[in-house]
Amino acid sequence: MGMWQRLLGGIWLAAATLSVLPLPAMAQDVTLSSRDGALSVAGTLISFDGELYRIDSDFGALAIDAAAVLCSGPGCPSLTAPKSVIRIAGDGAVADALLPSLIAAFARAKGLDLRAPATWDTPIQLVQPASGSVLAEFSFIPAAPQDARAGLADMQADLVLARFAPEGSTARVLALD
Repeated sequence: MGMWQRLLGGIWLAAATLSVLPLPAMAQDVTLSSRDGALSVAGTLISFDGELYRIDSDFGALAIDAAAVLCSGPGCPSLTAPKSVIRIAGDGAVADALLPSLIAAFARAKGLDLRAPATWDTPIQLVQPASGSVLAEFSFIPAAPQDARAGLADMQADLVLARFAPEGSTARVLALD
């Protein structure tokens, strides 16, 4: 076998091997524009964690809040809405009187479908009408005020529903009857 045949055979083998091996994704260009269109920055997408775009731009490496910009270009991630799970603990009487109508009003305002069971044994769901995907689930656990606050501290609850905010706390009153 001649030198050229061996060289071409080696190149072909290397090309065939590279086409079979998984390669890291190549970084791609993006343009991030403010929602009003007044500002934009272009660069190469480094990463996206759902909250921040990290790009390499003419200004250096930047981290930009995803909620403040619109992404365009081949490197933009395909965004799908994640399901939010909201766990509420606290006063059962307040929850029954307040939460279903509050969540229903929010669903109407956002144009979402509501799946509201008769009891709290199953979470209330907010559903995207076009796709049928569940965007949010609200569950409630009846608990005494101190147990509800302990659940919040132990990360077993995301919100506490109580008739009164404890003195000296940083609790925020959302509604008054």
